[in-house]
Amino acid sequence: MSTKLPEEPVVVTGVKGEHNPSRPSRHWLTYHAQALSLRAWRFAFQRRDSKSDCSYYAIAGIHGRPYTAYNGVEGRHLVGREVNIDGSANVGGYCAHTSIVFTTWHRPFLALFEYNWHADANTRGYHTLAIDRLGQGADTAHPDPLNIVQAQLHVEIIHQLITAIRKNAKNNALGQGFNKIVYVGHSFGSILGTAVGRQYPADADVTVLTGYSSTPNLGAISGYQLASAALFRPQQFTGYPLGYTIMPVEAERRANFFEGAYDPALAHFDYLTQRAFTTAYDFFAPDNTGHALFLHYSAPETLRQVHDFLDRHI
Repeated sequence: MSTKLPEEPVVVTGVKGEHNPSRPSRHWLTYHAQALSLRAWRFAFQRRDSKSDCSYYAIAGIHGRPYTAYNGVEGRHLVGREVNIDGSANVGGYCAHTSIVFTTWHRPFLALFEYNWHADANTRGYHTLAIDRLGQGADTAHPDPLNIVQAQLHVEIIHQLITAIRKNAKNNALGQGFNKIVYVGHSFGSILGTAVGRQYPADADVTVLTGYSSTPNLGAISGYQLASAALFRPQQFTGYPLGYTIMPVEAERRANFFEGAYDPALAHFDYLTQRAFTTAYDFFAPDNTGHALFLHYSAPETLRQVHDFLDRHI
């Protein structure tokens, strides 16, 4: 069986009729702030270094090609009938295209950019720097959680970083100095931000504290069930001192960190990927939202409130 190609060129004319859909022009974007913000965010997202786990290249690869490991984790799902160049079956993908869970599976990885404060801040003209606290994130040393990793040491590290960033000195790894600094903290990071503001009031021009209260209730925190990360998840936390802890009960973590409107798949993802830990402001409390602020449906409104606050004070 063969298909005969047309001898004359085929002209594509589009939809005919009285109600032809129109393509919005650049002038339309000028009067629609949300659409313009989304467009600017998209360009910023696509310009990220492809080597970054938060780049368009990497996140798109979770859904389909390129079939490369994401954050060091190899994919194992057989994607349809696609094969490698040599004819062997390709089992490098993640997305469950041929599975009944295809629709709901997308939510966790979409959160990598839907709930990304860095991307939102970048589109508004802010430079951002995420700091891993001592013993967390990319810090593979994991210092003694009792004798070394103390709150005051965190405060001094933050103070030294801000001091270096304010100066365009040779020891500034960013390569430039900034004369306006906004300190943004969440949860324990907000507690540290309060300490930095008290001890070094000139460090930050504006301080944003999230997952925090002017009247904190430490009673609830003291009742958390905690487990040694190295004992509870030895493969994930190999080499961690026993004093680094995680929340072992998923239901308890969800009850304390989530409330109201949020995606249950994200709550489960948060439990699986939790990190081990040692243990004059404007006020805004979003409705139907728990402690994990940026994993709730209210995240865009929270970001808008924070940046409106910054626009008033920077």
